[in-house]
Amino acid sequence: MKTALRLIAALLCAVFLLGMFGCSEKPEDTQPTETIAPALSVQERYTQAREDILTASNQILDYTLSEIRTVGGQNYSEKATGTASFSGIGTDTMEAIIEEDLTYGTLSAEHTLTYCEGTAYSQISGCTFASSVSAADFVSQQLPAVLLDGALYSSMEMETNTDGSVITFADPTALEAWVSGSAYAVLVSASGTATMDTSGNLIASSYNATYTCGPASYTLEVTVRVSAPETLDLSAVHPEHTDNVVSLSCLEAPRLLMRAVGAVFTAQDMQCSISETIYSQAIPLIRSRQASAAISGAGKDMVAALTSTIQVTDYRGQAANSSQDYRFANGVCTSSVNGADPTVQTGMTEETMRTSIEDTILSGLFATGYLAGAEFLHSSLYRQRGILQRPFCRHRRIFEHGSGRHRQLL
Repeated sequence: MKTALRLIAALLCAVFLLGMFGCSEKPEDTQPTETIAPALSVQERYTQAREDILTASNQILDYTLSEIRTVGGQNYSEKATGTASFSGIGTDTMEAIIEEDLTYGTLSAEHTLTYCEGTAYSQISGCTFASSVSAADFVSQQLPAVLLDGALYSSMEMETNTDGSVITFADPTALEAWVSGSAYAVLVSASGTATMDTSGNLIASSYNATYTCGPASYTLEVTVRVSAPETLDLSAVHPEHTDNVVSLSCLEAPRLLMRAVGAVFTAQDMQCSISETIYSQAIPLIRSRQASAAISGAGKDMVAALTSTIQVTDYRGQAANSSQDYRFANGVCTSSVNGADPTVQTGMTEETMRTSIEDTILSGLFATGYLAGAEFLHSSLYRQRGILQRPFCRHRRIFEHGSGRHRQLL
């Protein structure tokens, strides 16, 4: 009996000890393991930063665009430097102010573009033009297109530093879409950079490109500093002195007009033909002119020709005709008036002859103060571009209140 009791006690003790050891074991860990998201690629990081800028309600952009166009061995330079501020993008109450300095060769001017209440105002050379346009269309036309398209580059490399990161775009397959709307543009080389801060926000971009288009070659450099503040109050108002505002369907016309004038001042070789008719309500007459001008070379090597035929018709229908013909070569100018025998024109130097031809050419490009109408001539090659863009446009002149001072420069 005592033996049986001892055996039972030993078994109970063993069960107790096993229970203690079993309770001392750690329970299995049932917590879910943490999943680490894969790192974004350089393309994905840039795409996100680019999208944030494109969808931002407020934007401030400081930009510089420089272009050198080479034709026939001669260079034509253009530069635009300015600040573009947009408040309330995507709303009907959007406001915008764009202030820039324009330089075309030796010709320069300040240009201010204002948008408010559904109307865009362009102020240049002391004149104000206006055009009705929706806020969405204004933004699409005016925002700088320097936000590079990563899909056009075979190489995108990112370098990180304490201030953020810089993405370098190389090995392009094509020009950026905003650079040239011509099907004849051929890429030579291009590269760009995008700078982001430590939070991944795009704060700067740059783009450099060389390309050809027909007989011309181009070198283009663009830099943009970008910021997207949460709030921005521009308090844009209609420009002062709106009594003489001229309505245009194409606000690019005044700038393109200046570009043409700048090219005239820069060119060594040029030729043109002009046919114009001016109706005056202040003085009851009609003045019609047919003219041609050509110039080649400079200094002692300059040769030039200038012919002009003018007909003035008064209110009685009576017409008076006159013609002039000038030829310049070897430092000597000969002239003929109304078909008479040529005579030597005294006092005519290379400089005065060139000035006369410039005046003749520029008289077909009215000063902005006389620009009363403009329209785009669309073609299959045309593509809209914005502040940093140079759309192809020609202007149509409507001139009804002439005073004979139509040769004023811009």
